[in-house]
Amino acid sequence: MNSASNDTMEALIRNINERKITPQHAFFALYLAAGAYTGVLNQGAMSMFARYVAPRLKLYLEGLGYKFPQSSGNDPVQVLDEIVTTLNEALSISDEVKVVREGEDKVSLIVLGNKCRYCPKGVGLAEIPGTLCPFPYLVAELAKLHGIELEILKRREGGRVSILSKEKGYCKTVFRLKK
Repeated sequence: MNSASNDTMEALIRNINERKITPQHAFFALYLAAGAYTGVLNQGAMSMFARYVAPRLKLYLEGLGYKFPQSSGNDPVQVLDEIVTTLNEALSISDEVKVVREGEDKVSLIVLGNKCRYCPKGVGLAEIPGTLCPFPYLVAELAKLHGIELEILKRREGGRVSILSKEKGYCKTVFRLKK
């Protein structure tokens, strides 16, 4: 093995250890990355996939004993926080995943990005422009199952539309609570 290969392997092992990557995390992130490389997967597709995945994943997680919140009459941000907490407990997304109220009608999903175990870039090794995070759309669809309508606020970034921003090691998606 040459030194470039050794350096690459050392970086990979460091990433595995820092993020606490399991084979399942690597498998999923690599599939996302492959979809991006081949051009069959983009954020629009992630939105469509989330509509299919959310209700079925919720059933699986409930079957495995995970508890989702009761939504009737509760504060939607609190319910959303409970959904995200359950999702992170079940999938081990990152060391830190939280929901933060941003004024009257906005809420943010914040993930410690450099510890995210599903990132197609950080784990899947994708060298792609933009993002391919599955969680903003999945969270929005799970919220919908609890009667909470969210609109992902998109932003322009260098000629591209993005659903998340990276701020000090965190990935942040802002949602508008629809009434």
